[in-house]
Order: sequence, then C-alpha cells, then structure tokens
Amino acid sequence: MNATLVWVTNGDRTNPAARLRGFEVADALKRTHGVDSLFAPFVLKAPPAALVFQKVCDERAVLLARQMKATPCRVLYDLCDPIWMQVDENRQRGWRVDEMIAAVHHVIVPTSGMADAVRRRYPTVSVVRIPDALDLRQPELRPRSVHANAGVLRVGWIGTALNMEHLSMAAPALQALHQEQPLVLRLITAPHQGMIPALPGFPVEFIPWEPGAWAERLRECDIAAIPMPVTEWTRTKSPNRLQLCLALGVPAVVSPLPAYLELLSGHDAVAFVAATPDEWPVQLRRLLDPGVRNAVALEGRRVIQAHYSLEQTLGLWFKALVG
Repeated sequence: MNATLVWVTNGDRTNPAARLRGFEVADALKRTHGVDSLFAPFVLKAPPAALVFQKVCDERAVLLARQMKATPCRVLYDLCDPIWMQVDENRQRGWRVDEMIAAVHHVIVPTSGMADAVRRRYPTVSVVRIPDALDLRQPELRPRSVHANAGVLRVGWIGTALNMEHLSMAAPALQALHQEQPLVLRLITAPHQGMIPALPGFPVEFIPWEPGAWAERLRECDIAAIPMPVTEWTRTKSPNRLQLCLALGVPAVVSPLPAYLELLSGHDAVAFVAATPDEWPVQLRRLLDPGVRNAVALEGRRVIQAHYSLEQTLGLWFKALVG
C-alpha cells in the first residue's frame, strides 16, 4: 500500500509505551499491510497519510499538528495517561495538552477508563479506543515452560520509579510470607530509576531493565506482584504489566484497577486480585502450589493470545491510521 505514517513518540524503543503503541505497531503494519512509517528525525516533503503524536505536546508538536490538520493528513494523539492533571510537570516541560487535543482529529486511548476521562475533560473530542497488545511473535515473549518447587520463591515486579512506591502496599504480606516460604523480590526497572524503597523483612534484588533481557528476567520469576492504589489517575491505566506477566507464563497478584478487572473478567482461573491489605497474603499463598502456577501459566497465555495480541488489535490501528 502506498501510504506513509509519521510517528512522534515519547521516547525510543526502550520506552515501554513508545514500543507497544508505536514501533511495534509500525513494524506489524509494514509486515502485514506494506505501510511505511517514519520516526524522528524526519523531513516531510508532503503530508503523510497519518501523523501520530504519542503524549508529546510541546509548542513544535502543536504547530505541526495544526499544519497537518489543514491537509488531507489524519492527525491523531495517542494518550495513555490523563496528563492534563500534571499541571506543574506540564508547565516545566512546556507541554500544552489542551492545545494539542484541539489540534488533532482523534485521540487514541488504551482503556475504557481513559476514554471516559478524556470525554469528561473534552466533551466534543473524537475518541478511539485501541487496547495495549503484545507482539507474541517476538521470541523473547515465549512463555515459561514449567513451574516447580524451589528453595526460594522469586516474586517479580516490573515498572518505573513512578509506581515503585506502591510496593509498600504488598510489603506486609511479603514479610509474613517470607517467614513461611523464603522469597526474594525481584525489581526490574530502568537503571536510572533504581530508587529502591525500604522494604524490610525480605531480600530484594534490583535488575536493571535492558531491551534484550528484561523478559527473560521476568519469566524466571515464580509469581508477580502488581500493587497500585485505585485513584483518579490509575483508573485510566492499561493492564500492560499484567498482560506481560500472563504472556510469559507468570501468575500475578494485582490490585483491582478497572482495566485489570476487565481483562480478568470471565477468566477466574487467572484472577488473583487483592483489594485490601488482608487479601494480599491470601492471594499470594494461593500461588505457592506449582501445579496452580502451571495451570495459570497455560490459561493466561491463551487469554493474551485470544484478546490482547497485536494480531487482534492491528485492524483497529489500520482503520484509525489508514482508513
């Protein structure tokens, strides 16, 4: 197909959102539909079929969006967080969220919660929901083959400094569990985000996030913990961390964020939700049995393949970007 897309991403392939909702989508559109994509730095000699901004909304981005909107180019803004709430941060980095949303044709969001938040803030905006999805063709996303008893239970966590503080929600349960079953908490995060919180009572290992190794380090874990408070901000969050765990065959205990509950709805076999502090030790203990973990690993991978693989969502991207 003679169509070219231009992407302005918030980071390179090492940025999770840029990879999931930019580079990997572009790779798949090229592979399956022959659609070419350009990433920064780029020079536009003619309007592309579509121009996609991912979070970025500085003065130059807003100006480019306005210019391209006056042409046949489709101008879209991919927004995974309600960043209009970050008033001080936006001022410091010169981001103009309201102006960008007014300058585009459509806002793309990953969750129902985010769609609702955008519509409440911007009632007249056109919102397109495209869930986060994984390219399961990638060898690094192969699932764990088998769970077995081990002397030490490895509990995995993956994220950024922004949500690392939420680990304190699960800390008491991990402390108690460690008295019964020796464990180690593995934190996988970017090297510059090694702000490891004080988590007394059990060992913690810090694994720097690296493009070619992070999936293997997570797959080595027996279970995962994804604690996060339910707030106005997190109600919009994507379940991509849970998607990663299930795709890799690692059962996860999670907080009851709307997108997590939506993913787990109808899939009780993989649902381990801790809504209160008392529920964290209960849910963690359910996963001490390797037989349970093996069953969860098989079903979890099936759920991701059926509903959250890039193959399943690529048609939505094609329709939004190319038509």
